[in-house]
Amino acid sequence: MDNYQLLIARLDSFIRKFYANKLIRGLLIFLASAIAFYVLASLGEYYFYFPSWLRYALLIVFIGIGGFALVYLIMIPLLQMQKLGKVISHEKAAAIIGTHFPDVQDKLLNVLQLKQGLHNTISKDLIAASIEQKTKELTPVHFQAAVNFATNKRYLPYVLPPMLVLIFMLFAAPNIFRESAQRLLSPSEKFVPKAPFTFKILNKDLNVPQFDDIEIVVQTLGKTVPENVLIKSNGQEIMMQKKQDSSNTNNGNTFSHTFFKVSKNIEFSLSAAGFESERFMIKTLQKPVIKQFKVSVDYPDYTGRKDETLDNIGDIIAPQGTTLRWVFSTEHTDQMQFALGSGTGVNMPTQMNQFFYNYRFMKDTSYNIIISNKQVSKKDTMHYTVSVIPDQFPSINVQQYND
Repeated sequence: MDNYQLLIARLDSFIRKFYANKLIRGLLIFLASAIAFYVLASLGEYYFYFPSWLRYALLIVFIGIGGFALVYLIMIPLLQMQKLGKVISHEKAAAIIGTHFPDVQDKLLNVLQLKQGLHNTISKDLIAASIEQKTKELTPVHFQAAVNFATNKRYLPYVLPPMLVLIFMLFAAPNIFRESAQRLLSPSEKFVPKAPFTFKILNKDLNVPQFDDIEIVVQTLGKTVPENVLIKSNGQEIMMQKKQDSSNTNNGNTFSHTFFKVSKNIEFSLSAAGFESERFMIKTLQKPVIKQFKVSVDYPDYTGRKDETLDNIGDIIAPQGTTLRWVFSTEHTDQMQFALGSGTGVNMPTQMNQFFYNYRFMKDTSYNIIISNKQVSKKDTMHYTVSVIPDQFPSINVQQYND
């Protein structure tokens, strides 16, 4: 390797160190900005409970600007150190070196210019000798000294304070970062400040059969408990009724509110003294329903009556020996039972949400229809009666008149 090639190698080393210095500076700036942003955003969210739009904005800024800074300040200089992408030329490097070593700049640029013109002149030997001479004169100069990593110390005051705060908080109060991160990473969810008391729902569950009433019973527990509680649902705020037995504040106060004839799921929350609870859901359970039913009446032959079909008629009067056939059309029904008198119910066969049963009646009989499903544990029962007209022997009524 001749002296000129050694010179180019030294310039390449300078360029790598130039971009390494740029990488260090970018890394310090990125860390200072990212840590400061993260600490401030976490503290703000932890204490002030930002609204959803602000959490979205902070997340977009952190990802967007942070990603751009990561690429511009770190990734690009890292690639340029490997001569990937756009890097400074040897002439530019010579100009930078010249700002630190003024007596070198002209010689270094002259060598590079002579090398470029070496192929376009007749006096090649003379130019080559001049290049060799000037290159030897530049040998004692350490080009890499033009880049001083120590200049980046001026950025340390911007990095150390937020980093020390971050380390201190990670050991002293890690829950600040844990809770704030959970809320910041879920910008669409609604979070509410923690109250000095808690709301305890005393209901075993919040399920209610459709169109039934449900009473919500709430107890407030804590060192200080509110005297009034509001229940918020469907954009309305309603004052809950305070229970009369809520006289001991150490055990908390108890409040109630009744939702009447619940037809669909209801979402609600509780609020008191400026604090709001999480949201709760009253889930409606579909009740088994008989939409309609038909009764086919098969009269015995001795009556001479034509068979007929009755719609939605449960109490029936029929001659002795009449066979009745029921067809029930249902909704949300898993099981139907037919019980005669005080007897045990018999499961009715089913097909396509329809249940079937038939029976031949010889005497007055009451019957019960029991419907149920898996959602509602309470079974619904309907009571009807079949009144039977007995089949009696023919009789003659004779009256005697004396003339």
